[in-house]
Amino acid sequence: MSREPTFVARQPILDARQRVYAYELLFRPSLTSVTSNGGSEAASASVISNAFLNIGLDAMTHGRHAFINVTREVLVEGIPEVLPAGQVVLELTEDIEPDDDVLRACRNLRQAGYMLALDDFVLTDRTESLIPHANFIKVDFLASDPDARAAIAAKCPPGCLIIAEKIETVDAFEAARREGHAFFQGFFFGQPIVKQGRGVPGQHLQSLQLLTALQNPNISADEIEELVKPDLRLCYLLLRTVNCAGFALRNTVHSIKDALVLIGQDTIRRWASLWVLAGLGDLGNPELITMSATRGRSCELLDARVAPGQPSDGFLIGMCSLLDAILSMPMEEIVEHLSLADDVGGALLKQDCPARRRLDVIIAYERGDFAAVLEQSMGAGINPRVLPEVHAQAWHWAHQLHTLRAAS
Repeated sequence: MSREPTFVARQPILDARQRVYAYELLFRPSLTSVTSNGGSEAASASVISNAFLNIGLDAMTHGRHAFINVTREVLVEGIPEVLPAGQVVLELTEDIEPDDDVLRACRNLRQAGYMLALDDFVLTDRTESLIPHANFIKVDFLASDPDARAAIAAKCPPGCLIIAEKIETVDAFEAARREGHAFFQGFFFGQPIVKQGRGVPGQHLQSLQLLTALQNPNISADEIEELVKPDLRLCYLLLRTVNCAGFALRNTVHSIKDALVLIGQDTIRRWASLWVLAGLGDLGNPELITMSATRGRSCELLDARVAPGQPSDGFLIGMCSLLDAILSMPMEEIVEHLSLADDVGGALLKQDCPARRRLDVIIAYERGDFAAVLEQSMGAGINPRVLPEVHAQAWHWAHQLHTLRAAS
């Protein structure tokens, strides 16, 4: 009997400048656990170990801190060896009773170099005893009021930082930032701030046109080279990436044509497309580029599972699905400037079609909304058991790309 796949998603935790400080990792050990109601969302030692061994911490976090909800059993009886002190933040959920065993475990873990966070924290006589052991306190910004949050802040010892959770809008982010919170978690950064009448600047319009041209399945190697050559920054990034030590090439690559021959046309097209998107991403949150890359690759891999051997626009759809947030423009206006197939444009405009249904499944997984993943998978004709592997492969690919770009 094959083992049930572990569902793992991540949510970024950002600082006041909207830079990623850490990722919270969300786990579900099986389809049964996804569909069950209630209960703690904390991960057991075996679930954590399986996920980390199968995917790897660096692929999930790009070397940043990992926040993980753990059970009382894990907290008291032993942290899995796969969780390195100094990189992992152990989250105590609100249902963990702060008895003597828990407080003793907190002291021991802090001494061992682990950081601790109190999740969904509400200040009471019972929970106050946990505060001296915490590096972070997470407060539900939607469910709490300013006075309650101020009372928690007043109890925090030096070095203990507050994370405002459930920040779903830019207005909520600004309000939480004015209150002085250190970090923010929610999906506010993916919401487009539309600036009416802005239009697409000429250089960005050229980049968008290059982005779509690179997705043409019939494009030749010579045509790719001609498209890329006028963009000196793009040429530099591609050649530096190809020539990095990780490829162990016998000869130095001197041209895009050499790269196409040695590395492969499809790989170069993906890289070039993401470098173009990264250039547009200079306008906004870099995490949006990471999400776009992961979405694009996830959609492409999912298409290969659903319709093997068929042409796929999944990479383009997933990659462009956050352009409205990146460019601060309505998606309708962006699509007008692109030469897209009807189903691609429709998917980006949230029109019901097979491609949009698959994208919605990927977005639900990305957010850790696993119940929605199962429901939407049925409507999209997807076996949800393939999704953990698809997402893990996309994470590895995005992490490799992140590493290569950093090396270049």
